[in-house]
Amino acid sequence: MRNRQIQNRLSWSQGAVGIALLLSACSQPQVSQTSQESAPETEEVTQVDVDEDSEENIGIERVTLASLEPKSNETSSDLGIVLPEVRPLDLPGNLAIAGSATVFRLTEAINNRFIQEGYPGTVKIASIGTESGFELFCQDTSVDIVNAHRPIKDTEIAACQANGREPINFEIAKDALVILVSSQNDFLPKQLSREELIQVFTSQNWSDVNSDWPDIEIQRFVPRAESPGGLLERFVEVFFNGDTQQLTNASNTVLYNRADQLHSEALTNPNVIGVLGHAYYKQNEEAFKQIDIEDIDANSEEENVLSWPVFIYSDTQLIREHPEVRGFINYYLTNVKEEILNAGYFPASPAALEESKQKLLQTQE
Repeated sequence: MRNRQIQNRLSWSQGAVGIALLLSACSQPQVSQTSQESAPETEEVTQVDVDEDSEENIGIERVTLASLEPKSNETSSDLGIVLPEVRPLDLPGNLAIAGSATVFRLTEAINNRFIQEGYPGTVKIASIGTESGFELFCQDTSVDIVNAHRPIKDTEIAACQANGREPINFEIAKDALVILVSSQNDFLPKQLSREELIQVFTSQNWSDVNSDWPDIEIQRFVPRAESPGGLLERFVEVFFNGDTQQLTNASNTVLYNRADQLHSEALTNPNVIGVLGHAYYKQNEEAFKQIDIEDIDANSEEENVLSWPVFIYSDTQLIREHPEVRGFINYYLTNVKEEILNAGYFPASPAALEESKQKLLQTQE
């Protein structure tokens, strides 16, 4: 049955174009439900089964839905692959999507365009974290598409296969690790050397790193090992030669479960420094200053040691048998480049996006 609900584990709220949402993921994760008949209003989420240990439960998040601008002249042909034209008005059925809170913003922007172009069904999007999204997709088989801030795990693949689903990923964008301080910090320079960064994350006071800096304790926030995109693992690998304990054993270091912990602290404490994903930073930019590291351009669209791909996932059979699933993914891949920067992500490489389009075409063979 295509018109289904995510049982009692999710409560959906109606989404609309051009609305600013203020959300708390600790108790009220972001959920959207849109259809052509939807009224332009929002409702609070009453209960969602959330990954409590996921950085993606991003708490207080200022989300401004991307405005719907006329399409550019750039098409799939620019990458060598032309996907079939999608007419949302002609597609049947309803769609259920769940997963990453940060990928939510990009998917919601694509969905707003999809609805505006006439899709007559309902699209329910739950912002509950990648792990919970895969649980609903693989175990409950109650969603059609997963917003994923990381690749699917072997255990999740096995759960999918046990329920007759064969997950297939489509790379849609790249996220990246960034080093941030409070926007109130007025003494740290725009750029640090690698050695200075290591000292900042292991020393007691700022003055221990540079005598011109305040003789005040450094308050560090780093993600737990379970963080999406492997933020902690990536940070430790690049700057600490894989020695996690050197970082986590330092005094005044908080291992956060949710990025909103760092966000809230940065609003009031100028002595905070931390590690976040670029997409979350761009969605909450007013609280932070980004610190550049010598020889690493964290804002580059090119592949670098601090970046990783993000995806949407679906099932091969779902795509083959349900035009609304196939049509939405087709529409997503066709229009994602026009929405990517508004969501705080970097574009997927031309080769990666072309590969995603090729995968979609191959599901019809």
